Amino acid sequence: MSNGSGNSSSNSVPDLQAIVDRVVAKAAKGEQIEAYVSRGGETAVRVYEGEVEHFVSAQSEGIGIRVIKDGRTGFAYAGTLDADAIAEVLADARDNVAFGTPDEYAGLAEPDGVAQIPQKFWDDELAGYATADKISLTKELEKLTLGMDSRVRVEESNYDDGWGEVAVATTTGIRESGRGNSCYVSVSTLADDGDETQTGFSFSVGDSPKEFNLPKAAREAADRATRLLGAVKPPSKRTTVVLDPYVTSQFLGVLSSTLNGENVSVDKFEKTILQLADAKQITLENGQATGDVARSVLGAMLRGVATSQIVKQYSEAVTQADKDAVLAQMQQDPNFDALGPDLKDLILSMNSEDLALARIKAPAEKEVAAMYEKAPASLGAMCVQHILVKESATADKVLKLLNDGGDFKKLAGEYSIEPNAGETGGVLGSADGDCLLLSDYQAQFDAGFTAGALLAKPGVPTGPVKSSFGYHVILARPYADINLSLNALLAKTPGQMLVVGLLATSTVTVGSQYGHFDAATNKIVAN
Repeated sequence: MSNGSGNSSSNSVPDLQAIVDRVVAKAAKGEQIEAYVSRGGETAVRVYEGEVEHFVSAQSEGIGIRVIKDGRTGFAYAGTLDADAIAEVLADARDNVAFGTPDEYAGLAEPDGVAQIPQKFWDDELAGYATADKISLTKELEKLTLGMDSRVRVEESNYDDGWGEVAVATTTGIRESGRGNSCYVSVSTLADDGDETQTGFSFSVGDSPKEFNLPKAAREAADRATRLLGAVKPPSKRTTVVLDPYVTSQFLGVLSSTLNGENVSVDKFEKTILQLADAKQITLENGQATGDVARSVLGAMLRGVATSQIVKQYSEAVTQADKDAVLAQMQQDPNFDALGPDLKDLILSMNSEDLALARIKAPAEKEVAAMYEKAPASLGAMCVQHILVKESATADKVLKLLNDGGDFKKLAGEYSIEPNAGETGGVLGSADGDCLLLSDYQAQFDAGFTAGALLAKPGVPTGPVKSSFGYHVILARPYADINLSLNALLAKTPGQMLVVGLLATSTVTVGSQYGHFDAATNKIVAN
C-alpha cells in the first residue's frame, strides 16, 4: 500500500480523489470506511471490405463503498457519481453491515510507508485521438493487408482502445488516484489456394496510435496465413519443434479455463474426460476427446464455477440435505458404480449447488437498478429496442440523429425495415413485458445482434451492429422504462438468470486449444 500521501503525478485524478475523501470523512465512531470510484470508456471499430461493420463507443462510472464495524462488513455500489446516489450507497453499505458474518480479522489495509515508483500510464495524444482517425486507421490496416498477397482475404480489421480513472480512500489513511489508457489494432486473415483455406492474424500495440506499425502487422497477418498453405500433418515421432513466439506464449499462458480468476484446472478437466469415457458417457478418438465433446464438458464445468460464485455471492449455502438428495438420485442410476471418484464428486457438487441456486431470491430493486446501470445483461435479461436498416451508412446516419437528440421510436418508424417498427418503436419484448431472458437471445437470436446488444449501455445508442438481417442501432432501454418487466422476470428464476448474466458479462478465459467462450451463444466455440 502507499504511504497515504496521495498520488501527485500526472496520472492523478483530483476530482475523483475529492469524492472518495468526502465519503471517508463521514465515518462515524467505530467505523472503518473504504470508498472506491471509477470511470472509463472504450472504443471498438471493426472494418470489413472498406466499410465500418461494427462501432461501439461507451462510457461508465460508479462508486463502491465498504463499511466495517464490530467485525462485520457491508458493501454497496451504484453506477453513477451523482451526489444523492453516493449518499444512498453509503447508507446502504451501513445497513448491509447488519447482514455481514462476524470476522475477527475484518479490517482495512494500512499504508506501508513504501514510496511509489513514478509510472507513465496516460497518453494525451491517445485521449484526444478523433473517432474519424480511428476509423481511417482501421481501414488502412485492412487495405495494407490485402495488398500483401493476392491470395489473402481480410476477415476483419479492428481498432480498440480504452481508458480508466480510479480513486480510493480509507479511514486508515490510504489516498490514491490514477488513470491510464491503451490501444491496439488487429487483423485476421484468410488465405485461399484452390479448395484449401488457412487463417492468420497479427496485431500492433502502442501507447498511442502513432506507435502502431501497420505494415508489420499487415505483413505478419498475411504471412501467417499463406505459409500454412500446403501444410501436411507429419507422422508421429519424437522430434525437435521450433515454435512461433506467439504459440510459445500460448503454451506458457493459461492452459485451463477461468471465470473471474476462478479456474477449471487442466488436471480436473482431464480426469473428468477420462472418467466420462470409462463410464461410457463419451467416446474418445485415439485416446482423446474430440473438440465438440471437450468443449461441451468444459462449458458445463464453467457453468458450475459460475453457479458456485452466485450461490456464495447471495449468501446461500449447500446443505447436507441437498447432498443427500442428489446422492440418492445418483445412486438410482445403473451406471453409478462405473463413475470414477472425481466424476462422482463433480456431479454431486454441481447438482447440489443447483439446489442451492434454486433457493436464491431476486435481488432488492435497488441492487437490480445498480446492476442494470453497470451492465444490463448481468441480470440475465435483455431489455432493448433496435432500428434495423440495410446499409451501414444508413445506420451511421440514424446513430448520429439519435446522438443529436432524435426520438428512438420516431426514427424506428422512419428508417427501420422491421415490420410494425413505427408502432413498437423497435422494442424486443414478449407478451409478458418489455424484457426477454438473455438465454432466449443466446438460443434463438442472431449471434451478431446478441453480441452487439450485450455491449449496449442504458440509454446510449450502440451501432452499427451487423447481423444476418442487416445493420442495427441498438438501445438498452433506461431502467425507469423497464423496471417492472425486469423485476417480474427476476422473480421467476433469479438464480438461473444471474448465472447466465454472470457468464455473459465476466472475464471468461478458455485455453486456446479448446476455443473461446462466446457470450452471444453461451457456448465455448472453436477458434
